[in-house]
Amino acid sequence: MSDGQAELPEPHRVISMTRFDDPVSVISDTEAWRARDTYPDIMGRGPMFALVEQEADGRWRVLLADEGNPQGCRDELARECRLRAADAVAVKDREAQRLWLTGARRMDWEKLNELKVGEHRFRIARGDMFIRMGPDGPEPPRPSDPDPMRPGEGHRARPRTRGFLIDPAAATGMSEGMLRIDLLSFVYPSSRVPHDVRADSLRALQSHPGGVLLPPVFAITEFTEGRWTPMTGGADTPQEIRDTLVTYLRDVAPAVYAEDAVPAAHFRAAAEALAGTRRDEVRCADRHYRVMRLERLIRVGPDGPESPRASDWDPELPVEAQAERDRLNGVRYGAN
Repeated sequence: MSDGQAELPEPHRVISMTRFDDPVSVISDTEAWRARDTYPDIMGRGPMFALVEQEADGRWRVLLADEGNPQGCRDELARECRLRAADAVAVKDREAQRLWLTGARRMDWEKLNELKVGEHRFRIARGDMFIRMGPDGPEPPRPSDPDPMRPGEGHRARPRTRGFLIDPAAATGMSEGMLRIDLLSFVYPSSRVPHDVRADSLRALQSHPGGVLLPPVFAITEFTEGRWTPMTGGADTPQEIRDTLVTYLRDVAPAVYAEDAVPAAHFRAAAEALAGTRRDEVRCADRHYRVMRLERLIRVGPDGPESPRASDWDPELPVEAQAERDRLNGVRYGAN
């Protein structure tokens, strides 16, 4: 190895930026640069988690993204193992079936963040979500964000994150590359999080210095008591979360605020004003709702994407471990 080769950084540390001249990339890049000026402040929204599988070439591919907590991804891995066991039965591969069912049983009982089944390697990966803020609040969806479904059919959109390849060395546009640089330096502020959360955040700068942006997601936020408060988890497309907001205003808000001064008819009128449109915000009396855009970054180190941190909220047990605890505590299910 030459001296020049020896000095090359590890692949996960490299951010390869290039210029893409196709019309979609040019528009997306222009909007991203504009967002840096219009919504200059970046705020951490909290962690998200994903089930990922390693490819033969060493890169990792997303099977599922879940904002709740790591256990949701572990439960999905148990389900994935059972699906692959069924595939093995279909081709009469009993050894593969046995391996997959063994993997599923382990996930039913153990809080594992990594599992190997034969030559297949899975991991529960961790990422962070971010909100861009400006003088008028959080950034809404951009015109270039994919939004293929009609109003009322947002739930039919194909999940954009499923199958996403985590490849930190892949070439990216200039604006996305600059955003990665910004987000990779992010640390949760000591004034807003417990000591262990900040300590883990600082540690990740060294252990997982690279990163990859996942496709953005979209959520509902409400302006109340002088600040914007997120109300939902993320959806893959703006229309999916617009439809969620319509349902909330039409069916949920009238019941939640039944004793408030705002009549139910006002909420339902706001829902009808939003339904059938691609509006990203609506007002109802003194309430202000907006669809906001969330960036997502998974940090990457020498051995791949970062796993859940010790300080992450992870209270749930695997399904069989929880059932066993319930039995020991005298909880009984069913008629008997």
